[in-house]
Amino acid sequence: MFTRKLAFAALYFGAALTAVTTTAAANIIYTDYPAIFSSSALVTDQAGGPVSYQSVAAPFVPAANYTYTSATLALRDDGGSANNYTISIDSDSSNLPGTALDTVSGVAVSSNSDLTVLASGVLTLVSGTTYWLVAIPAQSSDNAVWYASSAAAVYPAYQSSSGGPWNTYAASGPLPAFEIDGTPTGNGTTPEPATLALLALGGLILLARRHAWGHRR
Repeated sequence: MFTRKLAFAALYFGAALTAVTTTAAANIIYTDYPAIFSSSALVTDQAGGPVSYQSVAAPFVPAANYTYTSATLALRDDGGSANNYTISIDSDSSNLPGTALDTVSGVAVSSNSDLTVLASGVLTLVSGTTYWLVAIPAQSSDNAVWYASSAAAVYPAYQSSSGGPWNTYAASGPLPAFEIDGTPTGNGTTPEPATLALLALGGLILLARRHAWGHRR
């Protein structure tokens, strides 16, 4: 009889764990959408073009602690013969992009829809800290445009050579439209799956001990 109760308890704890973890949805950490299509910044590596090379980066500051899950950029292909980009989340270094913290390589960009990239690993974004969303042309003849936001209050940065120094756009420069998503961390929100699993295991152990104590009496 106890074995059956224990089995039902295990099913209960497993169902509770699944229900809680599957309801933990990503939150918007930062967004400056909607985009406008009358202004944009080139993300390109086109010898002989109006801009021969340019990487673009835009800053954001989380208002709470989050685990980064994805980024969406108003970045679209503009007819380059190559289509290969690198998207990263970088640290801040004197108000310019610093070290890459999460990198996704080999990204192809659509000509008619915005780009969404998923995190490549586990990255905690800390409240009040500046980070940069970076788009880099990874192959010669890449040519994309990152459309501007109609509401952004941030000023992007750019590289004019591969691996070269970052510079800040003037106030009149394009302000890229993008969104950063993540799940809250350490803000009194839903516990992480590992924590929930330990709680479920603890419940089963207590149930087993209670049964054993009842037999001793």
